[in-house]
Amino acid sequence: MSTPAPAHYDLFTRLTHWLTAGVIITAITIGLFFNVMGETAFQFFGTLNKSLGTAILPLIVLRYVWRWLRPQPAYPASMSALNRWVARIHHELFYLLIFAVELSGLFMIKSGFFVFWLIYVPAPIKDLEWNYRFATVHTWGIALLCAMLALHLAAVAWHWRQGRREVLYRMLPQR
Repeated sequence: MSTPAPAHYDLFTRLTHWLTAGVIITAITIGLFFNVMGETAFQFFGTLNKSLGTAILPLIVLRYVWRWLRPQPAYPASMSALNRWVARIHHELFYLLIFAVELSGLFMIKSGFFVFWLIYVPAPIKDLEWNYRFATVHTWGIALLCAMLALHLAAVAWHWRQGRREVLYRMLPQR
Protein backbone atom coordinates (compact mmCIF):
# COMPACT_ATOMS: atom_id res chain seq x y z
CA MET A 1 0.00 0.00 0.00
CA SER A 2 1.47 3.33 -1.05
CA THR A 3 1.36 6.47 1.03
CA PRO A 4 -0.77 9.27 -0.44
CA ALA A 5 1.14 12.28 -1.76
CA PRO A 6 1.30 15.18 0.71
CA ALA A 7 -0.69 18.34 0.00
CA HIS A 8 2.29 20.62 0.73
CA TYR A 9 6.03 20.45 0.42
CA ASP A 10 7.77 19.80 3.72
CA LEU A 11 9.06 22.72 5.80
CA PHE A 12 12.71 22.22 4.78
CA THR A 13 11.81 22.31 1.08
CA ARG A 14 9.64 25.41 1.46
CA LEU A 15 12.26 27.27 3.52
CA THR A 16 15.11 26.42 1.17
CA HIS A 17 12.99 27.29 -1.88
CA TRP A 18 12.33 30.81 -0.60
CA LEU A 19 15.85 31.28 0.75
CA THR A 20 17.38 30.17 -2.55
CA ALA A 21 14.98 32.38 -4.51
CA GLY A 22 15.82 35.37 -2.32
CA VAL A 23 19.58 34.85 -2.62
CA ILE A 24 19.43 34.36 -6.39
CA ILE A 25 17.27 37.44 -6.94
CA THR A 26 19.49 39.49 -4.63
CA ALA A 27 22.68 38.32 -6.36
CA ILE A 28 21.27 39.02 -9.83
CA THR A 29 20.13 42.48 -8.72
CA ILE A 30 23.56 43.26 -7.29
CA GLY A 31 25.24 42.02 -10.45
CA LEU A 32 23.06 44.21 -12.66
CA PHE A 33 24.51 47.32 -11.02
CA PHE A 34 28.22 46.35 -11.03
CA ASN A 35 28.94 48.50 -14.09
CA VAL A 36 27.64 51.68 -12.48
CA MET A 37 29.17 51.26 -9.04
CA GLY A 38 32.10 53.21 -7.74
CA GLU A 39 35.16 51.27 -6.57
CA THR A 40 34.16 51.19 -2.88
CA ALA A 41 30.61 50.02 -3.62
CA PHE A 42 31.94 47.50 -6.14
CA GLN A 43 34.32 46.02 -3.55
CA PHE A 44 31.56 45.74 -0.95
CA PHE A 45 28.85 44.37 -3.24
CA GLY A 46 31.31 42.17 -5.12
CA THR A 47 32.27 40.47 -1.86
CA LEU A 48 28.60 40.24 -0.86
CA ASN A 49 27.68 38.71 -4.23
CA LYS A 50 30.50 36.13 -4.07
CA SER A 51 29.62 35.39 -0.45
CA LEU A 52 25.95 34.80 -1.20
CA GLY A 53 26.78 32.52 -4.13
CA THR A 54 29.37 30.55 -2.19
CA ALA A 55 27.22 30.20 0.93
CA ILE A 56 24.11 29.09 -0.95
CA LEU A 57 25.84 26.46 -3.12
CA PRO A 58 25.87 23.67 -0.48
CA LEU A 59 22.23 24.41 0.32
CA ILE A 60 21.28 24.12 -3.35
CA VAL A 61 23.03 20.75 -3.60
CA LEU A 62 21.34 19.55 -0.39
CA ARG A 63 17.97 20.81 -1.63
CA TYR A 64 18.37 18.98 -4.94
CA VAL A 65 19.28 15.70 -3.22
CA TRP A 66 16.47 16.18 -0.67
CA ARG A 67 13.85 16.48 -3.41
CA TRP A 68 14.58 12.90 -4.45
CA LEU A 69 14.36 11.56 -0.87
CA ARG A 70 10.87 12.65 0.08
CA PRO A 71 7.46 12.39 -1.59
CA GLN A 72 6.40 15.35 -3.67
CA PRO A 73 2.88 16.75 -3.58
CA ALA A 74 0.77 15.52 -6.46
CA TYR A 75 -0.25 17.87 -9.22
CA PRO A 76 -3.98 18.56 -9.40
CA ALA A 77 -6.04 16.22 -11.55
CA SER A 78 -6.99 19.24 -13.68
CA MET A 79 -3.39 19.49 -14.98
CA SER A 80 -2.80 17.60 -18.19
CA ALA A 81 -0.02 15.04 -18.47
CA LEU A 82 1.78 17.44 -20.82
CA ASN A 83 1.62 20.28 -18.27
CA ARG A 84 2.96 17.98 -15.54
CA TRP A 85 5.80 16.86 -17.83
CA VAL A 86 6.64 20.48 -18.75
CA ALA A 87 6.68 21.43 -15.05
CA ARG A 88 9.06 18.58 -14.21
CA ILE A 89 11.40 19.38 -17.12
CA HIS A 90 11.33 23.09 -16.24
CA HIS A 91 12.31 22.39 -12.64
CA GLU A 92 15.13 20.01 -13.64
CA LEU A 93 16.51 22.58 -16.12
CA PHE A 94 16.11 25.29 -13.49
CA TYR A 95 18.25 23.30 -11.04
CA LEU A 96 20.84 22.53 -13.72
CA LEU A 97 21.06 26.20 -14.68
CA ILE A 98 21.36 27.30 -11.05
CA PHE A 99 24.25 24.84 -10.59
CA ALA A 100 25.92 26.11 -13.78
CA VAL A 101 25.57 29.76 -12.73
CA GLU A 102 26.82 29.08 -9.19
CA LEU A 103 29.81 27.02 -10.27
CA SER A 104 30.78 29.29 -13.16
CA GLY A 105 30.59 32.24 -10.76
CA LEU A 106 32.98 30.49 -8.41
CA PHE A 107 35.33 29.40 -11.20
CA MET A 108 35.50 32.86 -12.79
CA ILE A 109 36.96 34.39 -9.62
CA LYS A 110 40.55 35.40 -10.32
CA SER A 111 41.69 35.80 -6.73
CA GLY A 112 40.61 34.56 -3.33
CA PHE A 113 38.07 36.40 -1.21
CA PHE A 114 36.55 36.29 2.26
CA VAL A 115 33.01 34.88 2.51
CA PHE A 116 31.07 37.53 4.41
CA TRP A 117 34.45 39.05 5.31
CA LEU A 118 35.17 36.09 7.63
CA ILE A 119 36.32 32.90 5.90
CA TYR A 120 38.97 32.97 3.18
CA VAL A 121 38.20 31.06 -0.02
CA PRO A 122 41.08 30.77 -2.50
CA ALA A 123 40.38 31.08 -6.21
CA PRO A 124 39.71 27.52 -7.43
CA ILE A 125 41.19 28.22 -10.90
CA LYS A 126 44.26 30.36 -11.37
CA ASP A 127 44.28 30.53 -15.17
CA LEU A 128 42.98 33.85 -16.54
CA GLU A 129 41.89 32.30 -19.83
CA TRP A 130 39.71 29.79 -18.00
CA ASN A 131 38.47 32.48 -15.59
CA TYR A 132 37.25 34.50 -18.58
CA ARG A 133 35.61 31.44 -20.15
CA PHE A 134 33.73 30.79 -16.93
CA ALA A 135 32.80 34.50 -16.75
CA THR A 136 31.18 34.13 -20.18
CA VAL A 137 29.31 31.00 -19.05
CA HIS A 138 28.24 32.89 -15.92
CA THR A 139 26.96 35.89 -17.89
CA TRP A 140 24.98 33.78 -20.35
CA GLY A 141 23.79 31.54 -17.53
CA ILE A 142 22.38 34.52 -15.66
CA ALA A 143 20.54 35.67 -18.79
CA LEU A 144 19.03 32.19 -19.16
CA LEU A 145 18.30 32.05 -15.44
CA CYS A 146 16.38 35.33 -15.70
CA ALA A 147 14.38 33.88 -18.61
CA MET A 148 13.67 30.71 -16.62
CA LEU A 149 12.64 32.78 -13.61
CA ALA A 150 10.28 34.80 -15.83
CA LEU A 151 8.78 31.53 -17.13
CA HIS A 152 8.48 30.25 -13.58
CA LEU A 153 6.62 33.39 -12.48
CA ALA A 154 4.47 33.30 -15.63
CA ALA A 155 3.50 29.71 -14.76
CA VAL A 156 2.57 30.83 -11.24
CA ALA A 157 0.33 33.56 -12.68
CA TRP A 158 -1.14 31.14 -15.23
CA HIS A 159 -1.99 28.55 -12.56
CA TRP A 160 -3.55 31.27 -10.45
CA ARG A 161 -5.73 32.46 -13.35
CA GLN A 162 -6.68 28.85 -14.19
CA GLY A 163 -7.95 28.42 -10.64
CA ARG A 164 -5.22 25.91 -9.78
CA ARG A 165 -4.21 27.69 -6.62
CA GLU A 166 -3.41 24.39 -4.90
CA VAL A 167 -0.32 24.18 -7.16
CA LEU A 168 0.89 27.42 -5.61
CA TYR A 169 -0.20 26.66 -2.05
CA ARG A 170 2.09 23.61 -2.03
CA MET A 171 5.08 25.98 -1.55
CA LEU A 172 3.38 28.23 1.01
CA PRO A 173 2.88 27.68 4.76
CA GLN A 174 0.12 25.20 5.51
CA ARG A 175 -3.19 26.70 6.50
